[in-house]
Amino acid sequence: CLLAAGCVVALSASAASPVKVPFAGGEGEHYERRTAHRSEGDAGDIARFRELLLEPVGPSWLSVLEAPVHGEKDDPVRAADGTSWFATAFTNGADVVRARWTVAGLGVFEAYVNGRRVGDDFLKPGYTNGKRTQYAFTYDVTDLLNVSAGAENRLAAEVGSGWWRDSIVGYLGRKSAFRGDLELTLADGSVRHVATNVRDWRCGVAGGVTHAGIYDGEEYDARNVQPVRGEGLKSVPEENKEFTGELLPAAGAKVVLRRDLTRRPAKAYAWKGVTGADANCHGTVVKTRLFKAGEAMTLVPGETLVIDFGQNAAAVPELEATAAAGTKVTILTAEMLNDQNGAKKRGNDGPEGAVYRVNLRSIHKQGSRVEYTFAGKGLEKYRPEYTFCGYRYISVTATDKVTFKALRSVPITSIRKDLERGSVTTGVADVNRLIKNVWWGQYSNYLSVPTDCPQRNERQGWTADTQVFVKAGIYNADTYDFFVKFMRDMADTQTECGSYTGVAPVGEYGNAGDKRLGWSDCGIVVPFVTWQQTGRTDILAKYWGSMTTFMNFLKENRYAKDSALNYQWADWLSYEDYESNSGRGWTKGPDGKRLLRPETSLYWKYLGGCYWLMDAEMMSQMAACTELDVLGPLGNGFDVEVPKMRHPLVVGGGVGVPPLYGLTKALLKKGCRPTIVMGFNTASEVFLYDEFKALGVDVFVTTMDGTGGTKGVVTDAME
Repeated sequence: CLLAAGCVVALSASAASPVKVPFAGGEGEHYERRTAHRSEGDAGDIARFRELLLEPVGPSWLSVLEAPVHGEKDDPVRAADGTSWFATAFTNGADVVRARWTVAGLGVFEAYVNGRRVGDDFLKPGYTNGKRTQYAFTYDVTDLLNVSAGAENRLAAEVGSGWWRDSIVGYLGRKSAFRGDLELTLADGSVRHVATNVRDWRCGVAGGVTHAGIYDGEEYDARNVQPVRGEGLKSVPEENKEFTGELLPAAGAKVVLRRDLTRRPAKAYAWKGVTGADANCHGTVVKTRLFKAGEAMTLVPGETLVIDFGQNAAAVPELEATAAAGTKVTILTAEMLNDQNGAKKRGNDGPEGAVYRVNLRSIHKQGSRVEYTFAGKGLEKYRPEYTFCGYRYISVTATDKVTFKALRSVPITSIRKDLERGSVTTGVADVNRLIKNVWWGQYSNYLSVPTDCPQRNERQGWTADTQVFVKAGIYNADTYDFFVKFMRDMADTQTECGSYTGVAPVGEYGNAGDKRLGWSDCGIVVPFVTWQQTGRTDILAKYWGSMTTFMNFLKENRYAKDSALNYQWADWLSYEDYESNSGRGWTKGPDGKRLLRPETSLYWKYLGGCYWLMDAEMMSQMAACTELDVLGPLGNGFDVEVPKMRHPLVVGGGVGVPPLYGLTKALLKKGCRPTIVMGFNTASEVFLYDEFKALGVDVFVTTMDGTGGTKGVVTDAME
């Protein structure tokens, strides 16, 4: 039996207190269950969090009954229109001493107290395997409340489609939903809860955001009222029961706006008309005006404004402008401009000087765009809240005259400034530029998950890209918590056979990429490198069971079975003809059907063997430093909730065995995969063995005299 570090070992013998057992003599840190969340202030202990969000009673997930659903009425290639709003009001029974609001959303969401936005997180709750894991955020909102006895307060929340029911996750959910609990500590010492429910809350599809999705971009009409205090919300919500997974306190990888990295226009010009176009070229734009840095920019219908921010980044555009009511500006994002007179043979999609967008693939026409309709009320400020784009350039058009006081690009990332470890500057300009490129690449691709490209219809957590850069990334910034969260994504997407997938979390594509050498191995490489670089072992403890499941898969599969040789991404950029994407790793057989070339098969087997060996060596090193949590009943029975076990090792002997049978059934109902170790004096005393086996679990027996199973005590089998 392979002892899984970080698993809870259930012992039927009584114990005075829980103990920590060093595994293989390691000196690493103890594994702590840190499930209390802190965001803005102390979120309280685990008991409170479980009371508010993890138990079946308490706050309800709320949805808008009349909210549109993707595919029923609207555009089949975009998310459903609108955002869902929820609101309630309450009166204080006594002076409020402290207020903490724990909120969660199915879809990107924002929360408001008395009309004021709560927190500085962006695009929360982030990218997860949405059906299995969601995150809740806790904020101290005392300063936002009217705290006097008898005072009224209003709560509101807006929930979009992103990362729940839009195309990046394959339209996983049907409706956006909100759940929350406000805990009020009153001056008389009592505690009151204001929780989401269908009785006291009201809802509607409303507000300025008329459409939003991660790929789609955002459309905003400033003429619509933002019901941040519940204005106009009259519909009774319905209870949403779509999510049946695990709701956890928000951890690492939260997305933030990096205003300190804000980019302002490096170049800006307006153009109208094209010159030099012919059958082979789109031509070149005719520039009508060049704008100086900091200069107000006026745009009229028929013109296009192009701005170069001087740096490719995952970001959102931000504007300050004036225009008549109903005027619409459309912002298209791009990484580069068309060049060489728009030569078609170079793949240009328009005239030289216009933005190039075909590389965005299927979203280049309808996605990665921002539309803003003015309210006509003086200087208006706007920044998308429910999407992000990857770009250096923007192209802006308008339906009427618009004067921009400012246009900025605000980067977004999971690398907060306080996580950065420092920088390196050399005496060589090209080297310094390379270092900057690495930093900007990390800012833009460490965004809730370690993505591959933040601009096109992808933005997935590709695992091979991740494992290659993980070590370099840790030198730049403290990414430990980021990868603890990502390993949760990896475990959530692990397939039944034990392999990890090509992307994590579940995405629009890449989910079927199990058995992919170099990609699947990310589940071993990331914890190993993270531990090596930081010395912290809780990532190993949390996911050891998942990692050993993968190693058992490798032992069986070896990347050499037909299921692994049908298709491999292998070395994606290999100059040899050994990868699948180009098709050059194949030939045609005598029957005309596609046949894998022998040298391709040999190369894949060689790479697979190398990864298997590397994974085994990493596991061996990690096993020498990990620790094990031991949970005893302490006279009160076993708590199958608190440890959040995945692969528990259930150990008992003699008369201590029967209680473990009920425990095992309870663990199986929780989705755990327990392994049973039972100890007896002799084979004739063994009982309940068949009953445990009938549950479909692995059972190991020890006897003191060696007449059955392993000779010795239970720890001999555990070794």
